[in-house]
Amino acid sequence: MEARTTTKKERTRAALVAAATTLFRVQGYEATTVEQIAAGAGVTSRTFFRYFPTKDAVVFANADARYDAFRVALAAGALDEAPLDGVRRAFRATVGEFAEHRQELVLQHRVIESAPALIAKERELDRRWETALARHLGSEAADPVAARRARLLAGAFMGAARALLDEWYAADGKVELVALADETAALLAGYG
Repeated sequence: MEARTTTKKERTRAALVAAATTLFRVQGYEATTVEQIAAGAGVTSRTFFRYFPTKDAVVFANADARYDAFRVALAAGALDEAPLDGVRRAFRATVGEFAEHRQELVLQHRVIESAPALIAKERELDRRWETALARHLGSEAADPVAARRARLLAGAFMGAARALLDEWYAADGKVELVALADETAALLAGYG
């Protein structure tokens, strides 16, 4: 019985995301209402809010899962792995996952770029990633110089990640993302 409930929940969530994606593409984020999304998924607005607390949350439906996977990848290195090597490894795994979901992410990016509130939300989510990077690199070290260095490196990696994703999105995801990420990591290699 539990598996059936989970499956139904997953189907409903996926239907809400699909309906929102279609409506955002056809009529834009701002013009789309929660009621329209719910109707498109064959559920009520109340059901929508059981899955997503706000309309913008459906745009970022997979953000938490991607962030969690990145944090797991950061922590998955060998005990003797240099922190910067761990960042590069996790970064590569993350862009590999992005490349696998190219169509979803390119469309999501278009929706985000259409609404200032979504751009702000994306920057807020990016700060979580930067904080995770900084912690991994040693931002909580007792040595203030080492802690500052960790924060600066995390900012450099996030800036580079934003720049490479901007290039990827501009090409509608048709540029080889993993190769672009490897090139970006090589550019940053001298700063570790």
